[in-house]
Amino acid sequence: MPRVSQLLSGAVVVCHNLDFEERFLTAELVPAGLPRGLSGLCTLRALRSQLDLPRYSLPRATHLLSGEWPTGQHTALGDARACARLLVEMIANAPGELRYTGPEPRLLRAVGSSAEDAPGEPVRWKPRTTPLTGGLAPLNTWNARWRRSELDAALCGGAFRDTDREVAESAARRGARLRRRVAAAAAVTGGIAATAAGGLLLRLAGVHGGHRGRAR
Repeated sequence: MPRVSQLLSGAVVVCHNLDFEERFLTAELVPAGLPRGLSGLCTLRALRSQLDLPRYSLPRATHLLSGEWPTGQHTALGDARACARLLVEMIANAPGELRYTGPEPRLLRAVGSSAEDAPGEPVRWKPRTTPLTGGLAPLNTWNARWRRSELDAALCGGAFRDTDREVAESAARRGARLRRRVAAAAAVTGGIAATAAGGLLLRLAGVHGGHRGRAR
């Protein structure tokens, strides 16, 4: 915890879907003595407000914008590196200057103590998800669709309200019923086509058999 509080002191925490990640951070940090409501930036909300994309999940947004899938997907380190890369590329490719408008970062006092986390101990870095060769890779240039005007952040994320959830679930049920009907129709059509093809083959076999009989 001393190492964590040192990293968070004076910093803005960046997460893809900050609302989700913040619940985990709060559950661990607040009991240890750190304050609630640390400064944070959500790359998911930022992408939704700034870019018009069909998908905004971390791996899909990365692939849509750069043509590359992030390594180490769904691991803490892999997702952290993908999120950092996404933020840096977003700043580099933005048509205008992007600004952080959240709470000011706060200096935090170190909390907790242990021999393992004592100041002066070397940091034990985890090996990279993939080997790093030839230095840092150059930034990707996005061929992205930037919105003409930024969307209201309230429209770009957060938890479902009850009415929103009902609408989304209703739409999902309609979509599922439609997919089942399409699949059933395709199965019937395929069955009819297979039956017709089988009848044609039988007729052709009969014709050829008749010819062979006459030839003999």
